[in-house]
Amino acid sequence: TSGSTGSPRGVMVRHPNAIATPADIAAAPRLAPDSRSLMWVPHYHDDGLVNGILQPLHTGFRATLMSPLAFIQRPARWLEQIGALQATHAGGPNFTYEVCLRKVGPDARAGLDLSSWTVAYNAAEPVRAATLRRFHDAFAACGLRWSTLRPAYGMAETTLLVSTSAPESGPVITAVDGPTLRDHGRAVPPVDPARAVDCVGSGRVIPSTRAAISDPDARRDLGP
Repeated sequence: TSGSTGSPRGVMVRHPNAIATPADIAAAPRLAPDSRSLMWVPHYHDDGLVNGILQPLHTGFRATLMSPLAFIQRPARWLEQIGALQATHAGGPNFTYEVCLRKVGPDARAGLDLSSWTVAYNAAEPVRAATLRRFHDAFAACGLRWSTLRPAYGMAETTLLVSTSAPESGPVITAVDGPTLRDHGRAVPPVDPARAVDCVGSGRVIPSTRAAISDPDARRDLGP
């Protein structure tokens, strides 16, 4: 596991998991044989393994694997290759988009073509509303659409995907009262704009997965 919510642990993925998960993913982001993916995430990460290698084999579309080092050294390479390959699916954790904002300046953006990009998934760590807005504002002139940005949630314990945003809807962002969320675990409208915190929706749970809201102390499921 990535360890983003705790200490990293090993997860065993069996063959039935590896077969079932690509079928769920193909249906959620509308993957088809004419899709084209570009993956920089390493293959020992669940995203790199499933989205980068297993998914193209399952669905039968063209996939390009990019060295993680090549991306980290010069993030513009990733965006340049999306245009050169006319990739439809490419993504990564929230920091993927942050590092592009920091390292890809106006001059480099001028030659980018991101019009083919239909699914820019953002998952594996907290999705920041500010990152989504800034990334769209920075690259909209390159053909990036707001609907392309697709927040999702997943973890190695489920082989990869748990939930994903609906196609063409764009990110769903809701302001809630920060102290109430932090201190009581409840999402309510902010009583004061200064207390507002933007929460990004991670979409709907995929059909094969059951999600429950549970009390970790009482170890029982709660209501919706």
